[in-house]
Amino acid sequence: TSLRTTHPRRKERTMKSMEPMPQEELDAIRWRVTTATRGPWCHWSGRDQRDNCVKSDSREDMHTVADVIPEADDAAFIAHARTDIPALLAEVERLRATLDQKENQS
Repeated sequence: TSLRTTHPRRKERTMKSMEPMPQEELDAIRWRVTTATRGPWCHWSGRDQRDNCVKSDSREDMHTVADVIPEADDAAFIAHARTDIPALLAEVERLRATLDQKENQS
């Protein structure tokens, strides 16, 4: 299974799922984070209310990451994903390490 794509038979995950996410899925997410355009990203609104885009906020190379996003909230979500996802991955690692440590103490 390539880390770049979603496996076609992958079970759809819901936010209410109590099953642990397999390490393979976390690794795939981390791979996509490391290969995406460097962040942070920012949301830009054009003159038209439906003219939103997401740009990299790297001072060396500011370029468009996603263009013509009709909804400002969607553009903001995409822009924040560049920093939110790495933060969430770090939190998952911290929580799993804490859980492993507690299980080893038992």
